[in-house]
Amino acid sequence: MFVKKSDGKGSDFYYMGDVEPLAITQTTIKNDKGEDKPIVNILFDMAHSVPNHLYDYLTQ
Repeated sequence: MFVKKSDGKGSDFYYMGDVEPLAITQTTIKNDKGEDKPIVNILFDMAHSVPNHLYDYLTQ
């Protein structure tokens, strides 16, 4: 799995490790105009924990 820091700074992606999907559900969310848009939610099982320093950086 690769993730990008939520503040969108730069174009760096960070490798979180191998994952396996556990559950997949299709649902909808409302966009900024109040319209329902289809999305897919996926629950992943990670092979290894994310290092604390990387987790802290990405969630700040």
